[in-house]
Amino acid sequence: MSQAEVAGPTSSGSGKLSKRKQRAAQFRDAVKKGETFSTKKTKTLSEAEYVALKAEKEANKLAKLAESQQRAQAALASKKAREEEESKKRKAGDDETPVENTKQDGDGEKLARKRQKKEASEKVQGPRFILFVGNLPYAATQATLQTHLSASKPDVIRIPTDKNTQKVKGFAFAEFMGQDASKRMKACLRLHHTEYEGRRINVELTAGGGGKGTSRKQKLKEKNEKLEAERRELQEAKVAKERAKVGANSADERSAGAFIHPSRLARVQ
Repeated sequence: MSQAEVAGPTSSGSGKLSKRKQRAAQFRDAVKKGETFSTKKTKTLSEAEYVALKAEKEANKLAKLAESQQRAQAALASKKAREEEESKKRKAGDDETPVENTKQDGDGEKLARKRQKKEASEKVQGPRFILFVGNLPYAATQATLQTHLSASKPDVIRIPTDKNTQKVKGFAFAEFMGQDASKRMKACLRLHHTEYEGRRINVELTAGGGGKGTSRKQKLKEKNEKLEAERRELQEAKVAKERAKVGANSADERSAGAFIHPSRLARVQ
């Protein structure tokens, strides 16, 4: 049966229909009669072939949807597993307590310093400065040194000890972190040559990075020489100010004596 013959019954009732709707109506009529229908855009299909094609498209659509859902579920399960693993690690880190070693008296303080440094580095972000504190007595402790440097509020104080004897080596490091680290570091530098436990301590800059290389030593030397020059200038300015003040007082006394009668001035002298 030709396309023109199929169009016969429907063309009379669809004079006002668009060409697309006319073709759709012709296709439905042909399918009902078990005949074939063809257009310029599609190949000739029987009813069985049309049903099979439609079923195949639906099956492909469902397969793609199932695959997409499976990928989403796998990604969600993977994310949940990672979160649980991270939660376990954090919990293990929080619950972990340092093991006390009764054989060495300095272990408790050493662990406390490590814990303090770790907490400070994780909590505070920004600039970081380290100062060297020298000429400490061997009886120095973190608590007493923290009190002596309290005006500068150091974030961490490290007092190195001998591995065998656990005795203080005679120096320490004060660390400053955060946005106001520079200001607090300068306040600590002003404690240079102050007395701590009967000793005049040295508070100096460090080059950072550790090691004993020539370049680092030279850099450290230059920084401390510059700091010492600034300290001398401040001291000289302070002395000059005090002398000017004393000179002004003497001048005031002389000017006041000029208004005293000579006979009275002689009796006063």
